[in-house]
Amino acid sequence: MFKIKPKKGLIIRDPDTFEQLAENGEEKPKTAYWLNHLKNGDVELVESKSTKKGDK
Repeated sequence: MFKIKPKKGLIIRDPDTFEQLAENGEEKPKTAYWLNHLKNGDVELVESKSTKKGDK
């Protein structure tokens, strides 16, 4: 799983639910569908904040 969000101005739909991908990002499985959108630049990875002790 990885967290992705659509590029600004794009509407990307989940192929299973037909719901729009949330603008602030959602966890999605690393399937060919989502990896192709990432490769084509339709979506971008959302960096998660580290929860390690000592990180600020």
